[in-house]
Amino acid sequence: MFLSQKSLQLVTFLGILSFTYLLAFEITEKERSVSETQFMHDKGKFIQDMARQQWLKEMLEMVHNPGQREVPQLRSLHREVHGISTERQQRLSVMENNGNLQ
Repeated sequence: MFLSQKSLQLVTFLGILSFTYLLAFEITEKERSVSETQFMHDKGKFIQDMARQQWLKEMLEMVHNPGQREVPQLRSLHREVHGISTERQQRLSVMENNGNLQ
């Protein structure tokens, strides 16, 4: 039942080789996951920057074309820029409409 000296050396060598391979594979996976995380971070930042640029472009177009704006658009722009919630916007519009009826 005992293995010969040569067989024992072969099994030991294969065990060390397998352990080394698994260790190297694990390190490679960690490095890849870090680079993938960095890529996703960069992609998210790029998308956020593009959305911000698009928003700024739209705001600048409205500023440079004042003749095309109307008073309701100015009110909604003011509310959007100053961060008034949609619920509050609805309450304000109801109050404005009630004021117009009187």
